[in-house]
Amino acid sequence: MPKDIETALIRSSEKNSTTVRICRTTASPLHKMAQVVWRTTLMIVWLLFTTTGLADKPPSASIDFTLGTKGQHLHRKDRESGYGIDVPVYGPLVPSRTHNRSEMLRRADPPGFPGVDLYGPLLNVPGCFFCPEQEVTAKTGRDLLAELTTAKMQSYMRARQRDLVNKCVFYSAAVRQPPRYLSDETSVWACSKRKFSIWVSRQHIAVTDMDTSLTACKHLWPNKRMTEQPRYKDFYGITETDNWLHSIMGMPLIPADRNVPTMIQYFENMSEAMARSCSGEVVVVSQTPDDMARYLATENIWKNKERPALLNLQAQGKISRFLVVDYDNRDDIWEFDLANNQRGNKVPPADLLSRRQLEEETEGFRLMHRDACDSTGLAQRPPQGDPFADDYSNFR
Repeated sequence: MPKDIETALIRSSEKNSTTVRICRTTASPLHKMAQVVWRTTLMIVWLLFTTTGLADKPPSASIDFTLGTKGQHLHRKDRESGYGIDVPVYGPLVPSRTHNRSEMLRRADPPGFPGVDLYGPLLNVPGCFFCPEQEVTAKTGRDLLAELTTAKMQSYMRARQRDLVNKCVFYSAAVRQPPRYLSDETSVWACSKRKFSIWVSRQHIAVTDMDTSLTACKHLWPNKRMTEQPRYKDFYGITETDNWLHSIMGMPLIPADRNVPTMIQYFENMSEAMARSCSGEVVVVSQTPDDMARYLATENIWKNKERPALLNLQAQGKISRFLVVDYDNRDDIWEFDLANNQRGNKVPPADLLSRRQLEEETEGFRLMHRDACDSTGLAQRPPQGDPFADDYSNFR
């Protein structure tokens, strides 16, 4: 057989039959160059998805070189040689989306044959990286609570671990009223310092002379406002009867619950997920910065979940320092020995690491931090109290 003749095998799974035809092609330099460009493009796409982190958040991205849906075949005939080959017909690449997943690219099937491609789905990636899976949202009560583990909640966070380096802010319960909660002003303060609390603030904050359009911090999980797009689920409004989490509330306690209300168990996992994602500088806001030990005398999320997770990270060398901020005068900041609950040397506000890193922030982080919502997680706080700070007895 002459060298300029290549064999092309096209297998069709229909009725377990195999069709083999011979196609005469000419391996021209232009054809070889096109093959090199195609392979290089595929490699670049794969590297982009792996290096940008899309492939490390479950479910991971993948490249699928299998044929797409079986359909019509078009008999293509080489004009010069007269040899022909049957190829499956796929239309041009168009966006596609399913319930909680999407194929980033799929093949359309337009009338006629405007485009021919031997491949089906090219890039299979999730359409929402922080949406619960359909098999999770279909569950209720204890079955749903069992699914929403700390690790699972961590996977649903909108911010990634690299976004929370030197950015985490926690707070204690209020010991003097007003205010009833420390979460509102703590969230505002966190936003002004380029940091995150577990809630989101609504006030307008001028961060720098160059960046004055920040109106809110980005909540760490999707909230009610985001549910205007059906694929999102509200992770904060557990007390609302139409919320997908509402069945977790008020279930009769069993011995395995440790006398912890089931709603609080959900918020325990959410808060622990945030704590496990922190690194670098971590801040705690309190009305009693000189008496943090008092919060270990009652049952609360700081004592049972957040503090142990942070101490574990410190033991692993992931936490560089803890700071404690006086809620009543938030320019008063001290170093904090979390293990011994002791306040140390005073720290100027300008020395907060997140402020000094402003010039190192990526554009992606700035857009994420600037992202604002009119409806916030704070507005959905349970009427019994703040689940992230108050004593568990408030919720029984």
